[in-house]
Amino acid sequence: MVGSAVVLLAHRYRRALGATVAVLLAALAALALVPHDSAARADVRMSVRLDPGTSPVPSGDHVTYNGFIQCSIPGDCQSVTVTFTPPPGASGKGVVSQPYPPGVTGVTANDDGSVTVTYSSIASGQSSQLTVSWPTEDYWTPPGDQRATMSATATNGDGTPSTDDAVVEVSAEPNPAVRKEGPSRARPGETITYKVTATNDPRNANRPRGNLALENAALSDVLPEGVDLVDATPGGYTYDPATRTISWPVDTEPDRPGNQLAQVKTYPYGVVHEIRVKVRDSVADGTTLTDTATLSGDPFGPGTEEITRSDKADTVVGTGGGEVSGTLDKSVDTPLAADGQRVSYVLRFANTGTDPADARLTDALPDGFTAQTLSLSTPSGGAYSGDWTVQVTRRDGSTETVTPSGQTIDLSRLGDLVSVRVDVPGLAAGTSLVAQIGGRADATELPGGSGDVDNCARLGLTGAAGTADEESCTSFHIEPEVSQPELAKSTDPTPVGPGGSHTWTVTLRNDRYRTGSSPLRPRFVDLVPRQLAYDKGSWTLADGQPDYCPAADRFTETVSAGPDGRTRVELTAEAGAEIPADDSSCTYAFRTTVEPGAASGTYGGSPDSADYAGNRAGLYDAERPINTRRTDTHDIDGDGDTTENVAEATDDFAIAESSALFVTKEVKGDKDDAFKGSAEVPGKEDEVGRSTISGTVEYRTVLGNMGNTDLTNVVAYDLLPAPGTYGVTSGRYEDDVTSQWRPTLTGPIDAGGAPVTITYSEEPDPCRPEMDNTPDKSAPFQCEGEPDPSFVPADEVSDWSRIRSIRFDFDGHVFSAGERYTLRWLMQVPDRAADGEPFEGGERTWNKIAIAGDRRQPDGSTRGLLATEAPWVVDEVHPAPSPSPSDSPSPSPSPSDSPSPSPSPSDSPSPSPSPSDSPSPSPSDSPSPSPSPSDSPSPSPSDSPSPSPSPSPSDSPSPSPSPSDSPSPSPSPSPSDSPSPSPSPSDSPSPSDSPSPSDSPSPSDSPSPSPSEPTEPPSPSPSPSESTPSLPDTGSGGAWLASGIAAALLAAGALLAAIARRRREVRDHL
Repeated sequence: MVGSAVVLLAHRYRRALGATVAVLLAALAALALVPHDSAARADVRMSVRLDPGTSPVPSGDHVTYNGFIQCSIPGDCQSVTVTFTPPPGASGKGVVSQPYPPGVTGVTANDDGSVTVTYSSIASGQSSQLTVSWPTEDYWTPPGDQRATMSATATNGDGTPSTDDAVVEVSAEPNPAVRKEGPSRARPGETITYKVTATNDPRNANRPRGNLALENAALSDVLPEGVDLVDATPGGYTYDPATRTISWPVDTEPDRPGNQLAQVKTYPYGVVHEIRVKVRDSVADGTTLTDTATLSGDPFGPGTEEITRSDKADTVVGTGGGEVSGTLDKSVDTPLAADGQRVSYVLRFANTGTDPADARLTDALPDGFTAQTLSLSTPSGGAYSGDWTVQVTRRDGSTETVTPSGQTIDLSRLGDLVSVRVDVPGLAAGTSLVAQIGGRADATELPGGSGDVDNCARLGLTGAAGTADEESCTSFHIEPEVSQPELAKSTDPTPVGPGGSHTWTVTLRNDRYRTGSSPLRPRFVDLVPRQLAYDKGSWTLADGQPDYCPAADRFTETVSAGPDGRTRVELTAEAGAEIPADDSSCTYAFRTTVEPGAASGTYGGSPDSADYAGNRAGLYDAERPINTRRTDTHDIDGDGDTTENVAEATDDFAIAESSALFVTKEVKGDKDDAFKGSAEVPGKEDEVGRSTISGTVEYRTVLGNMGNTDLTNVVAYDLLPAPGTYGVTSGRYEDDVTSQWRPTLTGPIDAGGAPVTITYSEEPDPCRPEMDNTPDKSAPFQCEGEPDPSFVPADEVSDWSRIRSIRFDFDGHVFSAGERYTLRWLMQVPDRAADGEPFEGGERTWNKIAIAGDRRQPDGSTRGLLATEAPWVVDEVHPAPSPSPSDSPSPSPSPSDSPSPSPSPSDSPSPSPSPSDSPSPSPSDSPSPSPSPSDSPSPSPSDSPSPSPSPSPSDSPSPSPSPSDSPSPSPSPSPSDSPSPSPSPSDSPSPSDSPSPSDSPSPSDSPSPSPSEPTEPPSPSPSPSESTPSLPDTGSGGAWLASGIAAALLAAGALLAAIARRRREVRDHL
């Protein structure tokens, strides 16, 4: 507080103390410049917090963290650098959600995964939020904690980074499965085949997330007693005859070391093994042979234990005399085909009896279908090793039998066929086969060129015990033209904040399987969720697309209202703008903007559900039917037809959290026409309130939520102006800007419509644990987490002039996005300074307010936000001018021109606050909105000339002292140029002397500010832990530094004591 005392005395004894101040400051500066040790600690005036975003999240999603930086360094936190270190499971570079907060000048995603964010500055009293996320890889991110760290420094900080870390939990688990297939019947001496399929597929095919690979994966099969191994495929297996176990290593990831099993995304969509065994002749009738297959492996990641999955197949051995039975299932690969499009029939048949049987599969080919190929295979796609023949019948009645040399026969060279027959002699019991007949749709064979094509096939089985017969039918429809569209749609899963953009990538594909279908004239329809706004005109063709892709300007854009608050965006290609068949694709992109106030989180769910919250889109053909095997259940195009075909695609999107407590403070003296912001804000040094002696000063604060996340438990504290008051939050607690007088409340504050409870305390530094941003909750006002019990409601206040602090408690009220409240109150200006001396003009007093609260998590829980302190506001006394002595450096105004009005404060300090009354500051702007004139009526005296820097002569009456916390002496103005103030117990040591009458101020000796030329706000005086107000604390230097400071303080005290003694001598002499 040495700097505070010097500044206060210097204001009154400028010339006398000029040399003293210079010597003292030089001494302190010299001490500060001497190197000393600094304990590593966070810069308390720039707090950071890193919180997890959504947790847990499945592997394959982004892990997201919310970083908060709260600045309490006067003059703003300059050139801030924030570094985010990635969690160990990050699979790519980090991304900071857009839009960036105000002040951000650069974001760099480094190759090591870290992210560096730079700010030009962060405003004092404001907080800034950054949302950073990293991708994780599905199947390859172990479950558990993913810890990221955050550090921040400012060039005008104390040099030590403020740090924090946070954990997002990743959930992942494998989903292994094994399926064993074998014949249900077998005869002694017969060779049978077992099939084993191993998979590790996603649990949710619509949103493959949260899956985990298996390491050290292996597949084993224990053969039953009574069989001998013939062979197995694929190779690379080992066989242990003693345990009858055949084993394979399983590796779906050849580019990774070791053996892993992840998802197999291509046919046959799993790891398939076949084992052939021969049943021994000695096996008795009725024996059940049980074959067991087992898949084993360790879940990917450290410290896991092996898991296994098993399945078995039973085969009953018999010598005959059983039953003959079979199954047949016929299907077609497309329900709708264009003329000339490729079509395939698939016929699955099996001998389900107990004995071998001769199988005969007959298919009468229908009009509308021209057969071209026929193939026979095992269910896994392998070649059938037994004998088989094909007989064809032509339209002229002739037949031909073909013995194939491979799996496939070319039927097109055999003429105009009307039927085919497949004969498989001695088909073993329990054996299944697949026949496939491929050809083309032929609309010329149908009346009118379109219609249904119906077809049936028959299976006959002949065995020792009898015969069996099965039939199966299917159909498809032919149209002259049919396209086969597919739609893919995606956006970056990085969360985007309100005002930021998602870019959606859309791929329109036609005829993936090259069936020779019709071209596609695309009509794309998107149901944009209500949290997003479509950016009109943003539809663009991606770079590097084939020449056949229609340009973006060949699409007509239509935007209309959709269901459930969504926006329906329809983009239709003009006639002739088509995507050809034969697996042709074109990629486009469009943008959406996150709406203000949109709640944070990931929007998704089950795409099949009507309440799916993600983005849903559909692709149609603008002029022809389409074949997609999916109906428009959700009526994406809004035409009311939910039975038409559609190519549908969905994707989730994420909105970044923006949790922003908002507080501003403004001041208006009775000489002002409008409220003023903070003179602490760089470039706003003239934002100073002006009040008359015994007049009024009015304060206005805005409290609210400027983010997109609901806030609750909001509380604010205002420490009313007075000499020696502290900052409200831990970051500014020791910052001291000298207040030279104390205004007083005259009555309760009108809450109006605000849902707030206002209480009052006589304590100048009350317990306020909500304002403690220290990591270990060690602020002097923490008070074990309990608010000060001295706060009482208005009806329990007996003397309003004794109130020193105010608490605004919104309790459980939930602040929605953008909700804020304005509160105003009037205070009485005293008739003299806190030290009891008459005002000279230019004396200032500073007011402080801060806000804290919790943000509501999606699960209903809450998490505290950093307390935020508004820049301090200052009001300055402008007394009525009076005549000055002849040696005054300024002309003395005549007494008649300098009335001294004393307006009385109003009992109702402000209109009822409501969200609409508040200013709408941008985080990057000065929190000093200019209200309309109606906001600021207050009694104002007429403008008076600038007061002389010299004190008033003795014939100018002194105003009566107002109540204060320290005794106010009786005014005894002296005719000399240097009045004799009585000391304030809290502001300065007791003087023992007074300066000589000749020590009058000169124009260069810090003249008092005039109403027309507001001075810059006083710099914060050095606190015990600070060297200068503009330089941060550099730490404690040890005993020698303490001794040096103590010596400087003693020297200052001696000088001040000498000045006080001289004053008393002059007074006694007079």
